[in-house]
Amino acid sequence: MNSNGDVVGWSDRPGDAYRAFLYTDELGLIDLDLGTGNRAPVDINDNQWIVAYGAYGPWLWTPETSWLTLESLLPDGADAQFADITSINNAGQIVGMERVGDSWGTFRLTIHSIPTVPTVVVLGVAGLAGMRRRR
Repeated sequence: MNSNGDVVGWSDRPGDAYRAFLYTDELGLIDLDLGTGNRAPVDINDNQWIVAYGAYGPWLWTPETSWLTLESLLPDGADAQFADITSINNAGQIVGMERVGDSWGTFRLTIHSIPTVPTVVVLGVAGLAGMRRRR
């Protein structure tokens, strides 16, 4: 839940994929998967940016973009493989676990702008690798 009272979560009906949802006092319950399913939100910030784990790894949802894979925000040639996602703050910083080559560690992915031109900075294993990209 964010400080505005917005809540994220997921449902698991028998015979159906996980279904991500957002609940706001203003709009009520919103299905975020629109038929694709298999995403489980873990956190939401005050901008209603949601991080989730699901099919094909960690995801980011924003009201402007819908779902983006975190790996789609990395620079070309980046070797990181996100394994888990834990939270997002109001500065757009996402944290979780990653694999780089044969090593495991934590990551912080900072989203500077969304939706049309995401610019990101990735601090990888041990926080030593900084990478930027403009799309």
